[in-house]
Amino acid sequence: LVILIAIEVLLALVLVSRLSAIARHAGVARRAGHSTSTALQAAAIRSFGGGKQSFIVRVAIAELTLLYSGALGWAFAHRTRGIAFTNRRRSDDTFWIAAAVMIVLEAIPVHVLVHNYSPVAAWILTILSAYSLLWVVGDLFARRNRPHLLHDGLLRLNHGLRQEVVVSLDQIEVVKEADAQAVAQAGAVLGENANLVIELAEEVAVYGWFGTMSKARVIALSVDEPDRFLQAIGKEPRKTHS
Repeated sequence: LVILIAIEVLLALVLVSRLSAIARHAGVARRAGHSTSTALQAAAIRSFGGGKQSFIVRVAIAELTLLYSGALGWAFAHRTRGIAFTNRRRSDDTFWIAAAVMIVLEAIPVHVLVHNYSPVAAWILTILSAYSLLWVVGDLFARRNRPHLLHDGLLRLNHGLRQEVVVSLDQIEVVKEADAQAVAQAGAVLGENANLVIELAEEVAVYGWFGTMSKARVIALSVDEPDRFLQAIGKEPRKTHS
């Protein structure tokens, strides 16, 4: 416990010492169209580089964002700016819903059983179960409540908290209907059962779990209302040919 507290204090001191740089880089990422959580993770990469400090900060941001989504995601589901395009209807959440139910069903009898031998161990296991439940629920809420957004000529494409990419409408060269081959060749796939593929003029940053970053020029994505989406971005879909 003392070691954990020492690590937390050290991390807090490091964050304070870099707070100005983090705030500056996060502001740049926000103005570029990224969400707050992704902007903070991008700022951590730019402020700390790719070392251990950066990894720890990015993990902490990802953890807090998921926990926030699990605890309060339902309350702020519709507070979006810009034109929203949902991407949840094509997702199959059966596994994750079953996982959440299993965590709840398992936590209660395990707590009662272990409590007979060690109350402390019982509460530790219960807290871990609650933490796991928030993770699963947070991911579910995030994938349902983070739609694609179009604002000020910038298109933010999301797959919950798992992936995020921002592209300018000027960067979009071609939009075509997705097929298995096009999805397999895409540099990034956002969502299950992708139905559109966007080809860009140049590579853009794709942010993933814990602030991981890759580059992609071709992006496959799932959109619930593709016709409305295409009309908003001013593109006609190109048919794919086998």
